[in-house]
Amino acid sequence: MSSSAGKSAIEAPSEKCLRVPCYCEENVWRLAYRKIYHDNNNNNNSRFHVVFISNPKAVVPMFQQLAGSDHGGKAVFWDYHVILFETVTSPHTTGSAATSNNSRTVVWDVDSYQPFPCPLETYIEAVFPNHVYWHKKYAPYFR
Repeated sequence: MSSSAGKSAIEAPSEKCLRVPCYCEENVWRLAYRKIYHDNNNNNNSRFHVVFISNPKAVVPMFQQLAGSDHGGKAVFWDYHVILFETVTSPHTTGSAATSNNSRTVVWDVDSYQPFPCPLETYIEAVFPNHVYWHKKYAPYFR
């Protein structure tokens, strides 16, 4: 780890301030570093996953992206994009006994107009609208 990268991740006034245009993988590295190593509210209830979005053609249309010139109304075509998933798990209680875990996943995408963080379902609907009807070559692959 570069101490300057870690230092800049911690010292940024907010997670959104970590954004450097067109450097999604570095942005997510700094965001993950900040969330994992600096955020004391985690208490081991959160799990983080770096997610790469691409497809075999390396042409993924994504809406609601800051790189677009019309506030996200038209698609930006990325060869790949990197985002951060955070899954927060909390015990579900019935009465006084914990019975099972509830979890929710949010997306951290500093390159998006969507809320920060954004519930996973909301993010998918906004960034990949009607994706089930897209031509197969444009379908997003998540890894």
